[in-house]
Amino acid sequence: MSLRDYFLLEYADILQTSPQAQSFWRVICDYLAAAGDEGRNRLKNHILHISLNLEPPKIPEPREAVEGELMEVEEPPVDENLRHFTEVREACEELRLEGEWKTMSKIVAERLIRKGEYGMAAAMCLQAEDSFTLSLIAERICDAYLAKGELTCPWTEADE
Repeated sequence: MSLRDYFLLEYADILQTSPQAQSFWRVICDYLAAAGDEGRNRLKNHILHISLNLEPPKIPEPREAVEGELMEVEEPPVDENLRHFTEVREACEELRLEGEWKTMSKIVAERLIRKGEYGMAAAMCLQAEDSFTLSLIAERICDAYLAKGELTCPWTEADE
């Protein structure tokens, strides 16, 4: 290992043990990617441990309009979780970590299935190219339809 790679790996280790390591995830990725084969191996492990939270943003309740008052059109809330998710996906593409992204997508899909969020879970299965889990989602939706006689999924309830 070259002296340069050694110091890059040491600095990445310091950043990883920092209390703010979650906010430095991308910087750590860049240092590890620049540190030769050993850095690349550590990068694959590091990217798999980045937290991906897909909770929907809290939308404030609309307030009542007062007669004669001009209502301001509020911007929709910025979903920080979705932004972070997109940044991680882009980093995986840029750093050629497609296999790790597929693994992360499978894990997120399984979490979403446990929560009953089948629409988002199906999207994650498509990104992971996981046809088996996608077929399980379809089976669960069909079973629910046969048991209840109606389709009650989050994406159909929002349309009503």
